[in-house]
Amino acid sequence: MLARRADYTVGGHSLTRDAYRSSGDAAGAVADFDRAASAWREALLAADDAALDTVGHCAYPSGSDPEELFLGVVAWVNQELVHHAAEIALLRDLYRERRA
Repeated sequence: MLARRADYTVGGHSLTRDAYRSSGDAAGAVADFDRAASAWREALLAADDAALDTVGHCAYPSGSDPEELFLGVVAWVNQELVHHAAEIALLRDLYRERRA
């Protein structure tokens, strides 16, 4: 989601789900996340106040981004990051306790 949103905000508007390849192990997944989060951060740093107030600034095709203020998209993506990070933390805790 982050890599594609970055692409549809400041990139070539061409990254597809099929073209995005993710790693099959934890270390690779962490590296993938770091790259995608960095790309999204760069897209946010490139946005000025006018961009934040622009409907459709992000043209991400798998959501309502083309119909939303970019500021709303940013808020929603941040909420999703917190939500899914909490799920990851819970799974890591459960996995660690299972081995104990």
